[in-house]
Amino acid sequence: MSGLRARLRRLETRAEAEIKNCVCGGPNRVAIRIGDEPAPDPCPRCGTAGMVVRIVRSEPPPGWAEKWAHLEDGA
Repeated sequence: MSGLRARLRRLETRAEAEIKNCVCGGPNRVAIRIGDEPAPDPCPRCGTAGMVVRIVRSEPPPGWAEKWAHLEDGA
């Protein structure tokens, strides 16, 4: 019985190591989406979805155009 218990422990350890070392990056995977793009599907290998960072465009702050106008002049 102890041999079976040891074998199960090795299988569990190997499965945990595969999740941490998945090609997708596991739970630390970061996906960047712009606007309303859909979130990525979970990884088919390890099942983690990772983190989604959404970039949303809004109105620039007051005075922004004047502050960066010199860049348009080619200076």
